Parts: sequence; C-alpha cells; structure tokens
Amino acid sequence: MFELPVAYRWIDSVQGERWRMLEVSPPVTLELDRPFLPVPGRHRALAVRVTVRANQAGASGAVKLAAPAGYRIDPASAAFTIEREGQEQSVSFTVTPGTASGTLTATASVNGASWSLATQTIDYPHIPVQTLFPPAEMRLVRTDLKAPSARVGYLAGSGDRARPRRIRQMGMSVTLLGDDDVESGDLSRFDVIVTGVRAYNTRPRLRSLQPRLLDWAAKGGTLVVQYVTTADGVVDYLGPFPSESLATASPSRKRR
Repeated sequence: MFELPVAYRWIDSVQGERWRMLEVSPPVTLELDRPFLPVPGRHRALAVRVTVRANQAGASGAVKLAAPAGYRIDPASAAFTIEREGQEQSVSFTVTPGTASGTLTATASVNGASWSLATQTIDYPHIPVQTLFPPAEMRLVRTDLKAPSARVGYLAGSGDRARPRRIRQMGMSVTLLGDDDVESGDLSRFDVIVTGVRAYNTRPRLRSLQPRLLDWAAKGGTLVVQYVTTADGVVDYLGPFPSESLATASPSRKRR
C-alpha cells in the first residue's frame, strides 16, 4: 500500500509548474486588523475591526470578541451574512481597556459550531503553496504610554501602511502628506513631520523639497527622518549640517 498526499498541479504562465496540497478549511476564517494593540495608560476606547472570509457559499453567523477580565467590548456580538465563497465582510467593535495585558480572541458562530481561526498563506515560487490556520487573536500590550496630543504630518515611504496607524494608536492626530503639501502647503499646522522608511528613495522630489522642511524645523517644528539608503556615498542633504561617514571620520571620532 502506498500513501500519497492529495495535491493539485498547474502551470503558471510566469513561474512554471506549481503545486499545492489539498486544504480542508473551516467555513469561515477571521482576520483582526492588526497583530497587536498597544493599550495606553488611560482608559481610552479603541476600535478593532474583524474581517470574516467565507470558505463556503451562504455563510452566516455572528462574531464575538473575548478579552481579559476588566475589558469592555461593544457590541457583544456582530452578525454577518456572506453569499459567495471567497467574499469578505468586516465587523467593528469598540474595546475599552482594562488594567492587564493579554490576548483578544475573535470567534465566529456558524451553524451551531464555533470557529476561531485566521488564514496565513505561504506562497513562494520554489515551494508548494501552503495555507496555515493560526488562532484568530491579537496581543493586548498594556503600557504606561504618555504621548503628547501632537499633530503629525506623515510622508509615507516604502511599505508604510502600518506606521501612521501605530502613531494614531498612541493618541496623536496623523495627516498623510503628498509632495505638493511639502512644496506649498501650510506646514505650521503640524507639531511633528515624519518621513517614512526610504521616503527619499521612493519619492525623488523630497530631496529638492528638503530645504523647506528644514526651514520649518528651524522655526520650531520637529522633523523625524527614518531609515534611508543611498548608492552614492554619504547622504549630506537630510540634516541642517553636513554629515560624514565613520569611514572618513577622524580616529578620535571613531573611538567615540
């Protein structure tokens, strides 16, 4: 007797031959909108979104969240109805924090059964496609965070979708800025301007607009520049003063 895995083989027009194993999926999977949630010291209500994905047609039921003792969740449950397989529906909750860290777990009730699984797909050209079903949960990280109510302008860089949201979670107001905003907009309305990771690499105009950002900083604003890469030596246009690399710095500076 031979035992062989049940697999599906197909030819991709770009990647060539591909394989994936037979997947036995729950009727729905749940995706919380972030892997962890920083819980500030004050008891400020926090918004949490759960996306329900149907793995079968006509999936309906309700989603509930479970949190550590002392947390309050509103509403107690949220109904969903999804007509077609593969479609999604989002439901929202308001979570008022308690005093402890822990885990926020999402559970869906479908046809009398409860499911609390997310979906994680591993898809690389050199290996078969694999689908995992980890628990549908979010870490609650209780922290004594004292952040000012700052007005933040954010110049997004490479893969920056999550960072502005993280700043908002700390209680700050965040406005996404375009290059035209830097060139002619009113920057005085911001307390802080943040340039995202590799923003100067992905937004070529920023280099010529840097003098206006530095002028705004000289008048009292705070400019935070995140990671930048360069292929032409030292980046000497980001700060108000010239910079030099460790390779060209004096021996005394290297020791420091």
